Amino acid sequence: MPDAAGRAAFLAQNRFCVLGTLRKDGRARLSPMAYMYEGGTIFISTTRTRGGGRTAKADPRVTVCIINLQNRGEYLTVYGRTEVYEDEAMTLRLFEMFRNRKLEGAELEAAREEIHRDGRVILRITPEEFYPR
Repeated sequence: MPDAAGRAAFLAQNRFCVLGTLRKDGRARLSPMAYMYEGGTIFISTTRTRGGGRTAKADPRVTVCIINLQNRGEYLTVYGRTEVYEDEAMTLRLFEMFRNRKLEGAELEAAREEIHRDGRVILRITPEEFYPR
């Protein structure tokens, strides 16, 4: 996937990654996550109190390693910067994508309650560099 179209296709077809952020002492903090890729941006839902949300807010430099779970030899490392923000609508879109269905009725209300109770935030990651290039 050396070209931009190949990278975009790989990012769009996969859903699993390892998010790398920087801890205060400079060591990496790694978290397995699900993600969504849309419009050249990676979106991850986490909480403001979990390590990924806290460390990304403190230092926006992130590394995301996307893995093809069907062929673990295929991966793409993305280096970029993230913005941490609250967005109920985007969080609901991510929940629906992960569950492969539209949330409605009581399930939708339960998801909204979860978002606010857990303090869910979105990491909006803007890719700056890729490996392999």
